[in-house]
Amino acid sequence: MSTTEIAQKLHQWLRNPINLAHVIALYWLTVFNTTLWQHLYQIGLARGVAWGSVFAFAVILWGTFRLLLALGSWPGLFKVWSSLLTLLAASVAYFMAHYHVVIDQAMIRNVFETDQREALDLLNLNMLWWALVTFVLPVWGIWRLDLSWGKRPWLSSVFGTAWGLVAMVLAIMVQFDGISSLFRNHKEIRFMATPTNVVYYTARYWQEKFRHPPVFKQVAKNVALDKRWSDEQPPLIVFIAGETARRDHFSLNGYARQTNPELTMRQNSLINFDDVWSCGTDTAHSLPCMFGFLTRDQFDVETARYQENVLDVAKRAGYRVLWRDNSTGCKHICDRVAFQNYKEFGTRDKCSATSCYDEVLLNGLSDWINQANAPTLIVLHTIGSHGPSYYRRYPPNFAKFQPECRTNQLEKCSQQAVVNAYDNTILYTDFFINKVIEWVEQNYPNRPSMVFYVSDHGESLGENGVYLHGLPYFMAPDEQKRVPMIWWLSESFQRIHGVSRQCLAQSIKRRLTHDVVSHSLLGLMSIETDVYDSDLDVTAACRIGQ
Repeated sequence: MSTTEIAQKLHQWLRNPINLAHVIALYWLTVFNTTLWQHLYQIGLARGVAWGSVFAFAVILWGTFRLLLALGSWPGLFKVWSSLLTLLAASVAYFMAHYHVVIDQAMIRNVFETDQREALDLLNLNMLWWALVTFVLPVWGIWRLDLSWGKRPWLSSVFGTAWGLVAMVLAIMVQFDGISSLFRNHKEIRFMATPTNVVYYTARYWQEKFRHPPVFKQVAKNVALDKRWSDEQPPLIVFIAGETARRDHFSLNGYARQTNPELTMRQNSLINFDDVWSCGTDTAHSLPCMFGFLTRDQFDVETARYQENVLDVAKRAGYRVLWRDNSTGCKHICDRVAFQNYKEFGTRDKCSATSCYDEVLLNGLSDWINQANAPTLIVLHTIGSHGPSYYRRYPPNFAKFQPECRTNQLEKCSQQAVVNAYDNTILYTDFFINKVIEWVEQNYPNRPSMVFYVSDHGESLGENGVYLHGLPYFMAPDEQKRVPMIWWLSESFQRIHGVSRQCLAQSIKRRLTHDVVSHSLLGLMSIETDVYDSDLDVTAACRIGQ
């Protein structure tokens, strides 16, 4: 049989939608799940996973893919459905292979809630080549086929479903114990199977979005402001919401490199908490969690969205509250308080077309504060150390550690170059925190003031091949969960509030979590309410007369 005849027979065979779906499912299984197979190979070598179980799992996955394709096995729909799923699979597979992320509900939330600036940061030429080879060419081939549906097109859906179910049932029957053990001991594999991971968690995301009625819940009762503050000099609290800073790259915490030269100079006036753990490993989870009143164990993004947070309570107590953003938005935390975006106050010398350096957050800030003489809480949401384009987060004069990785394709750089670029972001963060403190000292020298810095989560920098953040909490390395937290209190704030740096310093070695942020803020702002939990207030044991 000639090559031409073989090609003709193959073409004729592929015109049958059932056969084409078999091939597409096999294509997904092999091309888009390399990260999964590599992971299973590694744990198989390390922990003795039975290869029969892995093969059975592959059959189950193929059957699952066939069921997924069967949902759209109808004339006029199949090509669109299979192309869409292939696009999703190709996109997910790229990020899993290059950054070692996995796909869960939190990652899907990040996708839907990201902004244009963050999305553009991830684009690169390699991604375009990947899309061309793994998506454009195969889909082009699918659309060129003149599918033969026969007189009963519904049979394609029925047979597709049957093929999928039979494959899954047989694999489970033959390897039930091994499959059960594999899923029980390696829960992470459910986040790696592509495209079922993105389909399943996208469905979960939208289910969660519509599950909660949009009824706002007021959780704080009997809100009142302590009268210790004078009307002439009301408190000023500046909260710096850090981004992607990890504790172990702050020289204040023992890092060998000097990444905190500015803060080291004023170390004796700071409270640097040594053991703080984030609520989550992504901004969309950690940020609402740290400002809300649900602990990490209780936290649910949609529940938190429809109930009061510490900014709402502060506003009810009489504080003027402002959220200034140089990052990806406030994740609904600031929906009921004043909000300003970096596009409103950014300047040409500190901004490019897609981003600004964090110091623009101070531009014109005094104008807003001076509009009224009242207790004030300001949140500065920074871009901080957000990757993968670390080199865009700091001005050129902060590129101290060289060579730096100057691409968003981190796998193309040496790990040391990635670390160098990341450390430069920490160096700039150090400068920014110190600049905020200096700004407060110079502009409001007589006002009782505080600067509160904490990062939302950490970052992986290539350790064990993992980059960025966002892994499910149970499998995320400590690098993504341990974060820096630094406080500065003016002398007048300490005196009037009745809390001393020396007393607070006794807590710096305690293991703390983001759970303490909102309650400590209530204590620092002298707000009395029944939602306040003194056990979660770092300052509770140090305040005189309360």
